[in-house]
Amino acid sequence: MGRSPFWTTVFRLLFLTMPNRLVGAVRHRFGYGPVEEVVIRGRTTGKDRHLFLVVARTDDGWIVGHPNGERAQWVRNLTATGSADVIDRHGAKTPVRATLLLPGPDRGTAIDEHARQQVAGPRTLYRLARKHIRAGGAMFRLEPLKA
Repeated sequence: MGRSPFWTTVFRLLFLTMPNRLVGAVRHRFGYGPVEEVVIRGRTTGKDRHLFLVVARTDDGWIVGHPNGERAQWVRNLTATGSADVIDRHGAKTPVRATLLLPGPDRGTAIDEHARQQVAGPRTLYRLARKHIRAGGAMFRLEPLKA
């Protein structure tokens, strides 16, 4: 059950123009696919960076990724720190260990699953860019830390 193009456009406009707390309020109220808030500590500044990412659910945790790999600063930060916090739309915070997936069957499966769980528009883009993502994208497995 996907969102209509109207709501996709509204969310994108909010995401690009509004402060994170307002985007979070809209996400909490209406949802938007598997988008969750991920908090990653900056590798240089040490400041927490709050991002809204597609967090694909798996049996043992989550998968996040970026099609352009280390060109994205959050990918560099996550690689350096190896940990993050996932904040779900209800505000529950889960500390996770992040493992960069190296080329191989696990990474290929993660890319396919991440693309499958996207909402309609981005899902099509991920499928069209699959070759690019397999060549240079970064995929992480996020495993909840035991309390």
